[in-house]
Amino acid sequence: MNLQSGLFFALTLLFQSSLMAQPKVKYSPAWFGPNANPVPEFTGAIIPSKTQFTVMSDVYFGYGDFTLSGRFKVEVPLIPEYVAIKVWCTPFEYFKVTPALADNRDMLKAEGVAIGDYYVQTRIRVMQESKRGVDMVINTTLKTASGTGQPNKRYFNTAGYYFDFELGKSFELGAASKTKMRLSTDLGFMSWDVSANTQDDALMYGAKISFMGPRWESITTLAGYWGWMHTHEKYGADFGDVPLVISTKLIYTKNDYSIFAQYQYGIQNFQYHQIRIGTKFSFQKLTPDFSKLSKSN
Repeated sequence: MNLQSGLFFALTLLFQSSLMAQPKVKYSPAWFGPNANPVPEFTGAIIPSKTQFTVMSDVYFGYGDFTLSGRFKVEVPLIPEYVAIKVWCTPFEYFKVTPALADNRDMLKAEGVAIGDYYVQTRIRVMQESKRGVDMVINTTLKTASGTGQPNKRYFNTAGYYFDFELGKSFELGAASKTKMRLSTDLGFMSWDVSANTQDDALMYGAKISFMGPRWESITTLAGYWGWMHTHEKYGADFGDVPLVISTKLIYTKNDYSIFAQYQYGIQNFQYHQIRIGTKFSFQKLTPDFSKLSKSN
């Protein structure tokens, strides 16, 4: 073996050993921060009639991870109650984890800040509730790879998407008290990149029960998704792509203004407690009115 061949062989072995030494990142909720790939929220098959702007603050604790984050959400009905576009993001996140969790996740830093991913969703109402029928809304959602903090296991830095449909139906509980109960479900398909050639695919599911009065609403939700990678021996049963959460939310509404508070508990692969407070504004003036354009033409 000449010197050139020996040097090439040595570099090849060094490169292969360095690849083997690199830790394999597990792109799942169990190994990242709580905002990385959370269980998607669903509305109960309702598209608003006015543009809505929501701001909220979340505190996550437990699991050795304390996270404080802010989030905004904008939903614009292009056709009120029938077609809408929704955008949301976590523009700021502060985190602090225990040294043991930082080592377990192979984090670069145990404390710091990060910026979250942008989500863009289109929503279409394809069925309207009737005496025997239900509301049905189909959602198509894109998750961008815009988040930061991947070395600290805060966001995936990979793209993803999901498709789901919501079903909902309301029931009168009392005409005098003007109270209703609404039952809704969600079912869909989610996918996100875990490497250049591999995607984790998951079945999404959820159920929601709401009780509504003239100015208040209480909502209880059970939701999750089921990825395939934890079932494959190559990735291991601890891959952690089967999150399941339950939450309860209280809302007070007056005219075009709402305030709300929520508590969420992670049952599986998302062992965080979450406390969320926020407010929502509705704007008629910011709602597109294409009927005016047709009249002008």
